[in-house]
Amino acid sequence: MNKKLFLALALAFAGQLFAGETFYVAPDGKDTNPGTRQEPLKTLEGARDAVRRVNKTMKGDIVVQFAQGTYNFNETVAFSAVDSGMNGHTITYKVQDDHKPVFSGATKVKGFELFKDNIYSAQLDRNEKLRSLIVNGKRAYMTRKNVQTQGKWG
Repeated sequence: MNKKLFLALALAFAGQLFAGETFYVAPDGKDTNPGTRQEPLKTLEGARDAVRRVNKTMKGDIVVQFAQGTYNFNETVAFSAVDSGMNGHTITYKVQDDHKPVFSGATKVKGFELFKDNIYSAQLDRNEKLRSLIVNGKRAYMTRKNVQTQGKWG
C-alpha cells in the first residue's frame, strides 16, 4: 500500500474514532426520526433518548440543537447520570444558529365566553393552580376575590 493511500485511510479512520454527533430538534419533527437536519426529532425527551442510545460509546462530543418554534411540555423532563457525557466527551443542548425556541409548560385555554361587561370566562381542565394568563402574547389579569380570613392564618 502506498504511503498516500495509507495516510488517507488512517485520517478517515481517525475521523470516525473522534467524530462527534449532532442531533437536530424541531417542532415539526418526529421522535422516530434519526435527528438529522432533514429529519429532526420533535421533543426534548426524544433528543434525550436519542443521546442515551449513543452516549455509552461516545467517540466525540454530542450536540443537540433546537430550531425555532414552541416545544410544549406536559410533565417534567428528567435527566440523570445516564445522560452524561462518557469517555471524556461532553453533551451540549443548545439553540440552533440564531433561533429562539420557546419551551412551554402552558395549557391552552379555549372556549372563552362573555360573562358580563368586559369579563370573559372559560372552563379550565386542570387540577394545578393557574399562575398566569397570557392573551395574544401579553399578560392578562385574572379576576380576584378577597376573602375575609378567620384568625391570623387563612
